Amino acid sequence: MTQRTWAEGLAVTAAEQVRARREELGMSAQQLADECARLGMPIQRSVIANFENGRRANISIAEVMVMAAALRVAPIYLLFPIGQQREIEGLPGMPADPYAWATWFTGESRGVGDKRLSEEEPKPLEPVRELWPVLEEIAHYKSAIIEAKERLGEDGLASAERADEVLKRARARWDEAMSMRERNASTLEGEGAVPGSPEFRAGLDKAHDLAREAAVLSSQVKKAHEEAARYSHELIEIRSSERMLEGCEDEAREIIGRIRSNGWSDPDFGSEFAYLFAEKRSLTRRKRSRTR
Repeated sequence: MTQRTWAEGLAVTAAEQVRARREELGMSAQQLADECARLGMPIQRSVIANFENGRRANISIAEVMVMAAALRVAPIYLLFPIGQQREIEGLPGMPADPYAWATWFTGESRGVGDKRLSEEEPKPLEPVRELWPVLEEIAHYKSAIIEAKERLGEDGLASAERADEVLKRARARWDEAMSMRERNASTLEGEGAVPGSPEFRAGLDKAHDLAREAAVLSSQVKKAHEEAARYSHELIEIRSSERMLEGCEDEAREIIGRIRSNGWSDPDFGSEFAYLFAEKRSLTRRKRSRTR
């Protein structure tokens, strides 16, 4: 193939992709032209028609970008028939499947097949690709927390949290009492105190006091739990989602730290995630575990 016919072939492929996407959306050529104009780059309906019919054998990068936006599709899908054709000539005399050409185009691969087309270089897109799914999970857990709290309502949430806090205090007190009882018994027996003697019992008094306090708390827990029983599922969901959210935010901060350590600019993921990028403290890696 000559350079001209190869370039024309690329334009034909792009034209086919534009037409297919436009028809999929039920959009006329005039509507596509109007949408391109609305986006700030007018493209006449006749130009679009000539391009789709093969009478115009070229397309500019600017036109690809604005038509992709007008057709609500990523520009790469207008350039490469990914998943639709087995092979395209991505460079003159170099046929390969569209997947290979697309990954080379986006920097995910260094070439096509055994043909190396670019050298190793910094890859600022890689951490951004890692960050996308983490941010999606953050959005998911935030939404889950909001929905669970809405189901609870303010009164239900306060009641459930009150029961949860009382239960934690009761368990901590009981564990402390039992631990102290065992320690005191072991110490007194080692010193020769006779179980049941005044000395022995005196050594256990504090443990008994703690146990009584735990018993009082336990009765409060029972009452609080009865009050909040119908909210337990939502409270568990909130606590679980909060833990998962914290882990996801830690992972996002670690990735952001890697982006900054390479001197690359922060990507903009919108106001929802701006707080992760606004933090000035050191973003160090922390272990986290997540389950699905």
